[in-house]
Amino acid sequence: MAVVPHNRRWRKVAGVEYESWWGLLAPTGTAAPVLGRLHSELTKVVRDKDYIETRLGKLGLEPFESPSPADAAALVRTYYAKLAPVVEKASIKPQ
Repeated sequence: MAVVPHNRRWRKVAGVEYESWWGLLAPTGTAAPVLGRLHSELTKVVRDKDYIETRLGKLGLEPFESPSPADAAALVRTYYAKLAPVVEKASIKPQ
């Protein structure tokens, strides 16, 4: 049985549809070759069926392969923009 049932399913929170996901982020200004190497190595993991079945699958997680570091950054920006009104309305402050 999955530890995280219904992972990658959309949920409504305060009127906003939200999908939970995990990602590896690097600091702003990280050199493009470093980002490229990280992306390349993570892509290998995401494509490793044995790892997915024995590790991620047991946690109820499904891998998502980002086409590029730029696409991953765009996804993060999209989520920030979508959730900003919820964070503001709830008066959530960074800690």
